[in-house]
Amino acid sequence: MDIRWLIFAVLFFIIEILTPGIFLFSCFSIGAIMAFFSSYFTKSVILQSVVFCVFSVISIYLLRPLLFKFFTPKWHKTNVNSIIGKIGIVEEDINNKKIMGLVKVENELWRAVCECDEIIPKGSKVEVIKVEGVHIVVKKV
Repeated sequence: MDIRWLIFAVLFFIIEILTPGIFLFSCFSIGAIMAFFSSYFTKSVILQSVVFCVFSVISIYLLRPLLFKFFTPKWHKTNVNSIIGKIGIVEEDINNKKIMGLVKVENELWRAVCECDEIIPKGSKVEVIKVEGVHIVVKKV
């Protein structure tokens, strides 16, 4: 049993803690732990080093993508961008020539313009295409 591999594993974990976001040293630590277990079966340092390298590479290619899949945050639209794609009701006729129009989207009133130059009457359903400053650009549904 070669205790040096266990010391390397602990050192790699400490380095991983001190360098957030890399994850590479955790893989080396897993390889060192496997080399430590292989030292029960063989006294050859070369064979233990091969076990270290093989398990380090395996953990880099298999474990890293799996953990990134679970620990990568999901992006959600927030604030103004959350209304893009939503359906609203026209509260005041939308007329681009007069630069007027109100749309109610999720219980909020927004100044609106139409993406094409048509007049959209009050009570129509519209979809929010994008937000430009304090106005929203809509299209008729």
